[in-house]
Amino acid sequence: MKNLNKKINYLILLLSLGLLKPFKILAQINTDLLNQAAGGAQYDTSINPATTIPQTVGTVIGVILSFVGAIFFILIVFAGFGWMTAGGNEEKVGKSIKQLVNGIIGLLITVAAYFITWFVSRFLGLV
Repeated sequence: MKNLNKKINYLILLLSLGLLKPFKILAQINTDLLNQAAGGAQYDTSINPATTIPQTVGTVIGVILSFVGAIFFILIVFAGFGWMTAGGNEEKVGKSIKQLVNGIIGLLITVAAYFITWFVSRFLGLV
C-alpha cells in the first residue's frame, strides 16, 4: 500500500511539474475581419512590449501561487475522500483529518501570500 501511495505521489509531482512548462502561443489576428464585423471600428491588436521586470515578476508569482493553491485544494479533496472511505477505521480517519488540516493550513498560507503580493504590488504601483 505504501508503494502505491509513493507511485501516486510521484505521478502527481510529475504532472504538476509538466503543467509548469510554459507554452508559447503563436497566433495572428485578422484585423480586417474584426474591423468589418464591428462596422468600421478600429481595434488595436498590438502587443504591449512595455511591461517592466517587476510586473513580469509579479505575474509569475501570481501564477505560481495560483498553481500552489490549486494543489492544496486537490490535497484537501483527497483527504476528504480518504476520510469518507475510511470505513470507521480510526487510524485512517486520524490520518485523513491530519492531511485535511495540513491542506487547509497550506491553502490559507498560499491565499495570504497571494493577497500580500497583490497588496504590495498595488501599493508600489506595479500593476
